[in-house]
Amino acid sequence: MTDHIKKAIRTISDWPEPGQEFYDYMPILANPKLFNALVEEFCKPYLDENVDLVISVDARGLILAAPIAYALDAGLALLSPKDKMAWTVDRGSNQQNQINNMLAMDHAAIQPGQRVVIIDDILASGKTSGDTAEILENMGVTIIGVSFLFSLGRPSAHERLADYQVHVVLKM
Repeated sequence: MTDHIKKAIRTISDWPEPGQEFYDYMPILANPKLFNALVEEFCKPYLDENVDLVISVDARGLILAAPIAYALDAGLALLSPKDKMAWTVDRGSNQQNQINNMLAMDHAAIQPGQRVVIIDDILASGKTSGDTAEILENMGVTIIGVSFLFSLGRPSAHERLADYQVHVVLKM
């Protein structure tokens, strides 16, 4: 089924910059069979892990994390740029997308000792997920794994996350 999921992804050339490709997975979300299969693929490594909380990395991660949390019978929390948050937050540095951008998370969403899974759409540099893991570990949680819809295949990204179980649904 992962082949069918992969075929549904649209590749948009020269976006967001010339020479880059953008992988649009919105067609998967519009197809109930593919969307359900995608959620099942994300959940497989965690079915017997007693996940307490699924952590979404900003908006594109949230699209995937919400149904995954539901399927795992877990809660859901959002990690987002600090300027989008109104709550008491914990911070980690993240300069991948913007200079001086800071990731932030609501303190009330996390309890020490919780077992969490981090979900995002793409593994590019590993910086965002590494910062997310740092924030969560500082809050006293156990990170069960870090999962992505797809990876750009950069070895440095996987090296950055070497301390965690990394699950990638699709290799691009």
